[in-house]
Amino acid sequence: MFKEIPVNEAHVYAFKVSGKLTDADYQELIPRVEEILQQETPISLLITLENFEGWEAKAAWDDFKFGVKHQQDFARIAVLGENAMEHWITMIGNAFVDTEVRYFDESQSQQALQWLGQVTNRVERDIYTGYRHIMLATDFSEHSERALQRAQELALVSNANFSLLHVVDDLMMPGEFYDLATDIELEKTLLEVAHKRMDELVASVDTANLKAEVITGNPGHAITHYAHEHDVDLIVIGSHGRRGIERLLGSSVNSVLHNASCDVLTVRL
Repeated sequence: MFKEIPVNEAHVYAFKVSGKLTDADYQELIPRVEEILQQETPISLLITLENFEGWEAKAAWDDFKFGVKHQQDFARIAVLGENAMEHWITMIGNAFVDTEVRYFDESQSQQALQWLGQVTNRVERDIYTGYRHIMLATDFSEHSERALQRAQELALVSNANFSLLHVVDDLMMPGEFYDLATDIELEKTLLEVAHKRMDELVASVDTANLKAEVITGNPGHAITHYAHEHDVDLIVIGSHGRRGIERLLGSSVNSVLHNASCDVLTVRL
């Protein structure tokens, strides 16, 4: 069954889902959601799963049809769940809709609301006022200097917050980029060297509102995820590089271009 839950967040509506969903449940839910959509679009949804047992066959078809019909009407959907299976179901569903869908553990209700609020706040901005947060994804190579210059220029012109991000590829092997890495302390060494280079880069940048971070992960995914989480509205990235840089940014550029939720400027190096 579905039960609507009041939330104190603009453009966000919440429903608790429990038991096994039936066609009758959807016949009650759909008119209510369509009533909301007649008043405003897009909206965001907070779905709380409690003792969730899945769908009956007809209900699953109802869910699919409704999702396809209204996927442009939802900005984001956050799912609060109780177990790994619900997490998996959320990820599978995300592949079939354009709406951003994210799973949160049941203890992360505030984080889920904050995530929903980020995009609904953006919905209220109906006048373009220039970039507010520009991020450079850097590999520290001499070839990325042009991308840094372009990003700084845009940040100064727009009076925007400026972030520097370096992603240490968690699959990178010694000899590809960081020659000091050792087999035993590879990750530690990569991070130490990356932080040192980031400090040097920060010292050379003459831009206000500067923030710099070094993180680990798959570069393409990590760059877009970081930009999403920090409300970045322009990612600046070099289009190609050398040796390990190609691994860090070269093949990741396509990933960023296809998955970023903001503008992306690729600078040919």
